[in-house]
Amino acid sequence: MIKFENSSYYYSRKTPFETKALSAVSLEIRKGEVLAVMGRTGSGKSTLSQLATGLLLPTEGSVEVDAMNTGNKKTRFDITRKTGIVFQYPEAQFFSPTVYEEIAFALKNFGITDDIQRRVREVLTDVGLDVTYLERNPFKLSGGEQRLVAIASTIVWNPDYIFFDEPTAGLDAKGKKRVKQVITTLAGDNRGVVVVTHDMTLVRDFFEKLAVMSDGELVFYGDKKEFFRDEKLMKETGIFDPFRYIS
Repeated sequence: MIKFENSSYYYSRKTPFETKALSAVSLEIRKGEVLAVMGRTGSGKSTLSQLATGLLLPTEGSVEVDAMNTGNKKTRFDITRKTGIVFQYPEAQFFSPTVYEEIAFALKNFGITDDIQRRVREVLTDVGLDVTYLERNPFKLSGGEQRLVAIASTIVWNPDYIFFDEPTAGLDAKGKKRVKQVITTLAGDNRGVVVVTHDMTLVRDFFEKLAVMSDGELVFYGDKKEFFRDEKLMKETGIFDPFRYIS
């Protein structure tokens, strides 16, 4: 599991611009668990994901991935191998001239050299794109296609924990449907799947467990039905259930 223990994070630490993005968060994310993370912009959601994957290290407290501390340089590679993150803006994580090279890079980076072509083709198909995309430039694809390529380049090495940052933001209905299908498949694969989102339809359809952030603090962690019964907490966090699916 991924374990946060009193984890805090400051941006621009010890400068006039110091900002506390995360405050003493304690949280456990287990394999096979599907979790939605919600909260206002700037509440600490993305920081939480980046700490969980080792992209950021906690200023205070600790984060462990399967009992490996993210601050331990000796286990950094293993932690990177176990976790993956898909950013809100996929083009920010692209750097290769073709879709094939973009997806294959992760395999080569982790020393996975057997059947690279087969693996790349299979994962591209898994996210709903055909092999004609392999030689295309990822920067010239549509927003939805870029999102799918970014997902493919993240799941191709089979990480145990996958984090999505606003995976349906800015997508049309077709793009959202494809992304939701991918999340559904991953959720059934005994992986830890964590989705940072404002998409209430996604929360309604795919998640039972909910983590809610507010001003860097974890103010709720549990069954989403319990959260949506708490009118006071919804008002404080600015998250409301427009579907009223709870009787």
